Amino acid sequence: MKTKIYFAGGCFWCVEADLAKHDTSLNMLPGYMGGSIENPTYQEVCMGLTGHYEVVRVATEKPVEPIIDAFWRMIDPFDPSGQLHDRGLQYRTAIFYTTEEQKSYAIQAKKAIQEKSNQIVHTLILPAKKFYQAEVYHQKYHHKNSTRYEAYVRSSRRHEKLAKIWEGD
Repeated sequence: MKTKIYFAGGCFWCVEADLAKHDTSLNMLPGYMGGSIENPTYQEVCMGLTGHYEVVRVATEKPVEPIIDAFWRMIDPFDPSGQLHDRGLQYRTAIFYTTEEQKSYAIQAKKAIQEKSNQIVHTLILPAKKFYQAEVYHQKYHHKNSTRYEAYVRSSRRHEKLAKIWEGD
């Protein structure tokens, strides 16, 4: 039986691409969650008009703990205002859980990161809400538009910045 968990880590293109590097067998879908507007569009979410986060839904039959652990290393959990050069509430980090086990594990991991770093971890651990699938052109964006995606990643210096945050870990 597949379980679902949702990750908000800034740009959903990056979260999907990084999770795919972690495990190529994951069933992922980008979308929106957490806001009050039904059927939001990408433009509405990007403009910060909906209260939604950009998220990636992961459906898997595998244990989610290794996926949660990998997710932490794909984000800057200490940033309360977005991720890298993606700023705004829609780009904040969160784990939207669907089971109490996911919630418990995510909270333990957050606490361990906070204690080890001696910094406030701003990533929220929240119950999953209604998920709205993103427009088709966002799905597997890193494959379908690899040149544009790579330019985006390079310009944000994503990998360098994340490596610096997690160095020595």
